[in-house]
Amino acid sequence: MSFLLSMSLKRANRMFQGLALAALLAGCNGSEPIQGQVSVTGTEADWHGYEARLLNASGQELQRTRVEDDGQFRFARGEQQATQVEVLAGAVRLRSAVSEEINDAPLRVSAQTTAALALADVAAGQSTDELLDEVANALHAVVLQQRQPLDNEAQALRDYADSWTMARMLAASEKHRIGYQLAHQALLIRSQALRQPALAEEYATADLTELSGMIRLQADGRPLRWQHLPADKSDWRCADYVDRPVQQRWPRGQRIWARVAADAGLVSASAAVTQAASLNSGALCGHSDWRLPMLYELQSLAEQGQWRYPASLPLADGDYWALASTNSDQQEQLVVVRMPTAELVTANQALLLPLSFRADAAAPTKPRVTTEVDLTALRAQYTQPSALWPAPTVDAGIQWQELGNLPPVPFPADNPYSEAKVALGQALFFDSNLSAGRDVACASCHVPQQMWSDQRRVSEGTAGQKGRRQAMPVTNTAYFPAFFWDGRVTTLEQQSTHPVRDPLEMALTLEQLLQRMQEDPRYGPLFKAAYGDEQPSLDGFAKAVATFQRTLISRPAAFDRFVQGDSTALNDQQLHGLHLYRTKARCMNCHSGPLLSDHSFRNTGLTYYGRTLQDRGRFEQSRSHQQLGAFRVPPLRDIAYSAPYMHNGVFPILARETKSGGVVGVIPMYNAGMTQGRNGNYPQYESRYDPFFPVIDAAIQPLGLSSEEMLALNAFLQAVSAEPTSEPATLPVLQDPAGQ
Repeated sequence: MSFLLSMSLKRANRMFQGLALAALLAGCNGSEPIQGQVSVTGTEADWHGYEARLLNASGQELQRTRVEDDGQFRFARGEQQATQVEVLAGAVRLRSAVSEEINDAPLRVSAQTTAALALADVAAGQSTDELLDEVANALHAVVLQQRQPLDNEAQALRDYADSWTMARMLAASEKHRIGYQLAHQALLIRSQALRQPALAEEYATADLTELSGMIRLQADGRPLRWQHLPADKSDWRCADYVDRPVQQRWPRGQRIWARVAADAGLVSASAAVTQAASLNSGALCGHSDWRLPMLYELQSLAEQGQWRYPASLPLADGDYWALASTNSDQQEQLVVVRMPTAELVTANQALLLPLSFRADAAAPTKPRVTTEVDLTALRAQYTQPSALWPAPTVDAGIQWQELGNLPPVPFPADNPYSEAKVALGQALFFDSNLSAGRDVACASCHVPQQMWSDQRRVSEGTAGQKGRRQAMPVTNTAYFPAFFWDGRVTTLEQQSTHPVRDPLEMALTLEQLLQRMQEDPRYGPLFKAAYGDEQPSLDGFAKAVATFQRTLISRPAAFDRFVQGDSTALNDQQLHGLHLYRTKARCMNCHSGPLLSDHSFRNTGLTYYGRTLQDRGRFEQSRSHQQLGAFRVPPLRDIAYSAPYMHNGVFPILARETKSGGVVGVIPMYNAGMTQGRNGNYPQYESRYDPFFPVIDAAIQPLGLSSEEMLALNAFLQAVSAEPTSEPATLPVLQDPAGQ
């Protein structure tokens, strides 16, 4: 893909020459007003929608004012407590410090001042002119893209909550700076040319087609900031071979080419081996495993008689040394390859092109063996009160709760239980008129006979539109601290209107929802009975639907009867499964307590990062890169009735024995450690330069369960599952769920 920027640069230069957001504040003392001006040099920018605000040392807003279309703004009075001023519109936020000498030196708010403030905030004592320029250019690019978006540029703020957050993360983390620079190279080149007109010609045309296959590195192993510059105009020593399609056919690992071919000239076979090994003493580009390339590695640099990376790895045509293996004993021998035709030739001297290969760590494994147990002794242990059960196997720092019966259902003080609200909520929950096409209701994705889910991989909304996640069962949501797979809301009242407003689900606005309730003659009496007022309201809708959902709780399962003293409620296989659940299978790390969930958010390795099924999960709400690919740990109560499993429904069964004696399903996947350490297929490759690359939770590890043990674990999960009820629970049942 080629990025030809000369035309856009000329156009942008006229508009943005010397881009700066200048806020000139005066008179911070006494009651004098604070005046300011936001401006972009060389253009009549429309600043409609921008605001300016003053912040104190704690980041609290002291004043806010509208920025006029011409960029002028004025605060009503001075604020002695102000330490920063911010100009903002949506996610674009630029800042500067408010100094005591503001009357003598007008304050400027720009990409440069924002970068300086971020560096002072998180990189105390480590700021350099180069670092300041890099962060400032990224901020400048954000503003530039807002005004001149190009179709082929990734959104500059795609992975950050706002530009101030981005500035602080870039200032604090070299990995974030490198990742940002490589991900947004074309936009940053365009921005740098505008900020430094002397570079405009040099940066005017940037061909970045090779960036996806080869990244040039400095001697210390860090990628060059500007990958588009000609090889002879940049200080690079190595090239990281990141061509993913090629690597997928090779042993997994990092391959680095050393730039020594032109300097070494033609050398003999023995000199080639010696000189390649000599690079190890200096740890060139941070590597100490230099060697001559294998034949297939060298030949991969050519395609149809041409060099594949003539700009990133400029090499002379000629003969090169390579290593080949014999068919008999796999002993390496030296061969000469004529490049770029990639044909084998006979020669006594050839050029040198050393390669470093650092293999990926092998995926963790654990032998699958049956751990012998005495079922009689085990039953004696587990028929005691749960406080006397064997200690669970959990990782250090894990806060767990013992398994047990459901407690009484909690109702919030501002939305107490009433039968009338349950009746209203049930009517609303099953009403398909409350969707854009009048064709789906809440109950369309939460079917009573299907564990209050829909048993589809992904759910369908109005007009048959498919979502991207499986509908979670609404059973036991009364106990949840957060809702949806990504935890975007924290109360059932908040949750109730999200599916209504979602364009892929029911696709109504709140105004349309209210109008449809008002038009339906059934709802006047129901609202009157619930709230004393027959006029439907959005607040009444939220509280009624939430109240109804709180009445949908699990029936007691075999496990509940066992905990209450029925020692025969679990058979031997289920009892064995209970013990495995709490010990060898390590389930208590995430699935503890009465609901069999700790309600945390964890990455189990199904992010599909960079692929068609990509889902960034909790990150989309928190913008915390530690939570990229993390989803809410689902409760395992009634799990036997809520297939398929995981946020995207990719596993149709828990576990099933095959004719060959193996076991398939989601339990065997957890037993294998999911995709932990398998970067060849999770998601496609290991990223060295992406700070947002999802990391699988450390609790996901191979378990070493035998087929017998996996089936016992599955039997226990059947024992914590009771056939779902299709009706709301009564108040006595809600007060004592285990006594049903």
